[in-house]
Amino acid sequence: MMFVVVTVSYLVNSLVFPGLLIVISFFLSRLINSIISFTKRVSEDILLKSSLIAAAISYGIWTLQFFILGMGLGFFIPLIWHIILVILFFVINWIFTKKFVRDETKKSLIGLEDRLKEKDEERKRIEESLKKEKVLLDVQGLVTYFYTEEGIVRAVEGVTFQIYEDEVLGLVGETGCGKSVTALSILQLIRSPGEIVGGKVLFQGVDLLKLSGEEMRTYRGDQITMIFQDPLNSLNPVMKVGDQIIEVYLNHKMDELYAEAGKSALKNDVIKTDLASKKGLMDLIKEKITTITIKSEDPNIKDSSKNLEKIELEEDELLSLLSEEKVLKEELKEIEKYINIFAIARKWAAKVIKDVGIADPDAILDRYPHELSGGMRQRVMIAIALSCSPKLLIADEPTTALDVTIQAQILQLIKRLQKGFKTSILMITHDLGLISEICDRVAVMYSGYIVEYGTIFQLFKKPYHPYTQGLIKAIPRVEKKVENLLTIPGMVPNLIYPPGGCRFHPRCEYCFEPCPTINPKQLEVEPGYFVACHLYDPAYKDLVPPVFEQQKKIKEEGL
Repeated sequence: MMFVVVTVSYLVNSLVFPGLLIVISFFLSRLINSIISFTKRVSEDILLKSSLIAAAISYGIWTLQFFILGMGLGFFIPLIWHIILVILFFVINWIFTKKFVRDETKKSLIGLEDRLKEKDEERKRIEESLKKEKVLLDVQGLVTYFYTEEGIVRAVEGVTFQIYEDEVLGLVGETGCGKSVTALSILQLIRSPGEIVGGKVLFQGVDLLKLSGEEMRTYRGDQITMIFQDPLNSLNPVMKVGDQIIEVYLNHKMDELYAEAGKSALKNDVIKTDLASKKGLMDLIKEKITTITIKSEDPNIKDSSKNLEKIELEEDELLSLLSEEKVLKEELKEIEKYINIFAIARKWAAKVIKDVGIADPDAILDRYPHELSGGMRQRVMIAIALSCSPKLLIADEPTTALDVTIQAQILQLIKRLQKGFKTSILMITHDLGLISEICDRVAVMYSGYIVEYGTIFQLFKKPYHPYTQGLIKAIPRVEKKVENLLTIPGMVPNLIYPPGGCRFHPRCEYCFEPCPTINPKQLEVEPGYFVACHLYDPAYKDLVPPVFEQQKKIKEEGL
């Protein structure tokens, strides 16, 4: 009696509990997958594979329990029973999985549609507000310092400018004036020992400087993107080009990817149903043709010619169905490629690579950065930057490391894509020739300050600040032959120990009394045109040096 109790107890412990555990885990996995399908948008393909892997693991555990039971009782289950059990186990799992996955996919698509509608409504709301204000990015009094062992590097001092919707703003100045630091501050990419000390960066009305790191990541790469100076150092050398573009979509376009995958899966089911119905019709027509053929061969039936006509009609219908079936199979084959979100992301990556003017995008996606030329790498960087159709693109000297021919191609590409994607651009460079080619407005930066800011036409026609005048004079001209180009005297100041007052005064030919002690404020000298210089401040008009007045008069007479 005791032996029977022990045996039954052992059977319960070895078989019933593990079996119960498997059943519970099966339905629990369905519940978890159902929840995940709403929040993480897991595709049908992933759900199905995860279920089958779980089934294999579960059966492995169960087989181990049977083996232990066999060792304890002295008998073993034959191999044929294992095969039958595993087939049964997988068939049941497959049927249940298919049913649950279809339901979960449909629920997931409903959730996705609602979420995408919310995104679309938010985008329309932002676009409406931009139409009223037109200001996309508003930088107000941005201050960024670097706390080094030698002292505080005052890299950016109260920088203020705006970028409007669908425009290109140039940020120009000598090397070390704070252009790149300004761009990195906008994206909160300043590394230690750097720190953003003050100011506001309003993007579509949201102050980016108040956002947490996690919140900021939703903007970077999606709403605001950046092209860095050296594409070879900016691209990951151990990742293929395609993987680096796909990563952007996986970080910022998951909802859209799963929605696309879900639609493909549903379309796939519709086509399969259509194919099954056509196959049924073809079988029916074949039966009809066989019946009519038998009748036509019967010597007792006189209407053999009519039967032959019927056969021809049925054969025409059969050929038509065969043609439709072939088209559907080809369409099904194409759709099945894009049920997987990674395949969809790769398709999008190939399209954006083609958009930036690279031939054979599929081959380029499988290459590493070191296998590409400098121009190709820069195009890949632009493709990554434009992959999510950002509102703002920051281009930090994108043509510096390229030869003149490739520079021209890249500039043409940026102009074309800016119109196509309706993206605003902050173009950072020290090249005024490049600025004149691509920009609508320009901000001239010197030693951490914006010294002149306005339309490109006004800046080249009538520059106000002595620093801007010096930069334009230093540009070589085709129509004038000179032995030596004009240069701005002196050196860029050390930002740890910057000069007092106006930072340009040690190099300025018009320096006068307030310049060494008082920092100039931005003045609106013409509508929408600003200059930070004491020469145009009404408070100091009586102190302006005569040399400046004479030069001003000569220029006006020349014009």
